[in-house]
Amino acid sequence: MILDVCVTLPTSNSRVALVMSRKQLHKKYWVHNPESKWASCDYSYAQHGNICKHQVKVLQLLHPKLAKGTITCYYGALKGTIHGGFQNVLNLTK
Repeated sequence: MILDVCVTLPTSNSRVALVMSRKQLHKKYWVHNPESKWASCDYSYAQHGNICKHQVKVLQLLHPKLAKGTITCYYGALKGTIHGGFQNVLNLTK
């Protein structure tokens, strides 16, 4: 589980969020364009076209009305970046 305090959301001048590991403080993951349809993360799992836990955490913090857990994870896995990006996670009617 990624704690809220481990995430630095993008500022108005930046389009990159930072997610720090809580177990290994030297590990940092960058989520690029988290508000865009094609958000990406430098985590190896995400580099293969999947939505990773870092992307989901940033998405949850940027859109707190999304249900935590099963809905976000389900739609993230079902309609990941390879199948249409974060826009499908935000548009749950698809």
